[in-house]
Amino acid sequence: MRLPSPAPKLAAAALALAAHAAAWAGPSHGSSLSPGGFVAACATTISSGGQLIPGNDLESAYSFYTGLYTCASRTFGGAGAPASAAAEWNSGSVVNSSRGQVGMGTIRLGAVNSAPSDYQFPEAAANGGWKDITSVNLAGHGGEAAVWLVSLHVDGTLSSSGNGAANYWVNGYKDDRELGINVAGFDKGHSDAITTDAQRMRWALVSGPLTTRIVDDTVTLAVPVTLGTPFSWGVYAFTQAGLGSYGPSYPHTTTASSDFLQTLSFAGSALLYGGVRRDDFTLASASGVDWHAAAVPEPGAWALLLAGLLPLPLWRRRSVRR
Repeated sequence: MRLPSPAPKLAAAALALAAHAAAWAGPSHGSSLSPGGFVAACATTISSGGQLIPGNDLESAYSFYTGLYTCASRTFGGAGAPASAAAEWNSGSVVNSSRGQVGMGTIRLGAVNSAPSDYQFPEAAANGGWKDITSVNLAGHGGEAAVWLVSLHVDGTLSSSGNGAANYWVNGYKDDRELGINVAGFDKGHSDAITTDAQRMRWALVSGPLTTRIVDDTVTLAVPVTLGTPFSWGVYAFTQAGLGSYGPSYPHTTTASSDFLQTLSFAGSALLYGGVRRDDFTLASASGVDWHAAAVPEPGAWALLLAGLLPLPLWRRRSVRR
């Protein structure tokens, strides 16, 4: 007796999964406008407990938990007004929310979670970043190899109680691929030690009594370039507040928050040519942004744009710093 081939069923299942993913797909580094970017925010009563990579599609990570999550996302093009997104979840025992705002040169993310410890990984998360097309030029050296050094300032607060956990990640891309770690000039600042072959940085706070970690750091991405040749590059960040562990041995309610609503921000750039740091280079970018020197957003404009974003982490941060 000849058994029927499983191929048609497997193919149908694959098509169904692909259709599901396409239906729920959110923005990512690959789908972003160039120049432009995106921001995404999600909140849920249950998650896989996994760790996402900054710049990846956040919404699809929750799409299989129908009715148990909420997500929102926005995109922007060029150097225009920043995009904002917010998500909230409240099921009585689980209360969490996330917010994000991203513009060219600035990423502002926050998340907060409060839930019983024996729930299966409720969490809030936010993700986003910017992308541009740029050429780095050094007079008389067109076509030669160099490394463009992009500095970023990271400022925020992580807090947790019980088995709560919060983390914040940053990475960089060139031509929609993560930058490799073995590039001269890469500096991860005081971020945590992690095992990765990418220029990916993390600041984390995992479980324990009421704990706070204040982050005030500067990191430098190292982008290999061919002088005079345009390339696509991007900076992305991801934050998450949830549970660090799960089980009935933790009957109490735990909390976690990540407040990076003030930065990440671009902090200037330099050139590494022939092993020597140079500042006498020029840049041409599709967005029109001058990536040579640090850009400072207009205080009044940011104050208006940040109004009402993530009130819980904001008051938590103020109380901690008092």
